[in-house]
Amino acid sequence: MRKQMPPNRPIFTISCGIAAKVWIVYSRLRKIQRPWLIVQLISGDGKFMQSFVKILLGQIGLLTFIAFLGTLSVQGAGNSQPSERLLHVHILDPKGKPASGIVAELKTADRAEIGLPHRMDYQTTYVTNRDGKFTVRFDLHDFWDRQTTSTNPLPGRDKLGGRYLVVDPSTTHSGAVSPRIVNSPYPDNYFRNEWGSAIPLGSKPSRVTMRLRKGIEVEGVVETLEGKPVPNHSVQIQHDLHAGTHTGYGAELWTTSTETDRKGRFHFHNVHPVQFEMAAGGSWVETILNGKSIKDNVGRIPVATDAKSMSIVVRLSEGKKYRYYGRVSNEAGKPVTGLRISFGVSNPRRPGDYEDYQDFEHVETDSDGKYQYFNDVPWLRFIKFGKTDFLPRASAESQLPPGKYDYVLNSNGKTIR
Repeated sequence: MRKQMPPNRPIFTISCGIAAKVWIVYSRLRKIQRPWLIVQLISGDGKFMQSFVKILLGQIGLLTFIAFLGTLSVQGAGNSQPSERLLHVHILDPKGKPASGIVAELKTADRAEIGLPHRMDYQTTYVTNRDGKFTVRFDLHDFWDRQTTSTNPLPGRDKLGGRYLVVDPSTTHSGAVSPRIVNSPYPDNYFRNEWGSAIPLGSKPSRVTMRLRKGIEVEGVVETLEGKPVPNHSVQIQHDLHAGTHTGYGAELWTTSTETDRKGRFHFHNVHPVQFEMAAGGSWVETILNGKSIKDNVGRIPVATDAKSMSIVVRLSEGKKYRYYGRVSNEAGKPVTGLRISFGVSNPRRPGDYEDYQDFEHVETDSDGKYQYFNDVPWLRFIKFGKTDFLPRASAESQLPPGKYDYVLNSNGKTIR
């Protein structure tokens, strides 16, 4: 694109041009009227002045018109926009050398397009050249144009972009994922996650370097809290592109499942060495991660930068054995009977998004106002009374341990203590 001329450049150009033309006209007339030049200029000789002014005005007019056209051209060049947005991609092998012949796929992770029909009239698969490079071309799109339909879901057409370049694992590496590609004016770190700071697309070409990584070995054991191995138990791991959907699902990557052997052991090979997600049942209450005990379901497993292997012990509770109980009475001390009590159940203890297990369980008080509930994990999000239809997102740690909880309600059914 042509560089835009500074705003004061056209005025400077016109001024210099006028001065030059004045000197040219003056020099020509001076050659013709040399002996009488000064006298004629001072006395205002009619013919001389008429010739001088006519030629001068003609030259100035022509120069001004040319300069005006130039100014329009400069402004047009300055206001023009590229018809597309470019992302130059460079892929390196695990040793840091250019990787040729590598296939990368452009995947969507925007909640507006999850599950919608996939159009095939634009390129989604790219192959690196001998220098390990290729270029992705995106449609130009107005960020503020909030489209609600996907009749034309071209790359870059959705509100923020929400796309990743993904290289699937092979026998020589565990794959690679670019940071999120966004059609957004926000800073790079606005959409930062385990894949890095987001790549904003703009009028100038953006660039990203992706490096293929050696995979790590993930092994572990599933056992009870008493240390008894749990055989034939399903364990699943996956990576996430963060779709932002209400459920948390929709952008899973490289999902792999296995079952424990008779000693409760499991093993995953060639796992990409960034944070991954793990699922091993709703009664998962304790995790031993690389020798460190955590009293929680650690569904998101962090990976150290230099890790080559990981050891994970998953400890499950057996049955609903964590008791919550108490009595509900009114201000006069009389029992409140037949009252519906809701228990906010969550696993893990500190939920990350809607994909985590969150639910309600219900009981009613008996004729003496008493209740009890048995949970399969030793924590609850809340205990509430009356109708509960909406499941709010759990953004804080569940704080209620098993035990006795007595409540006193006023005449409006509100908790006093």
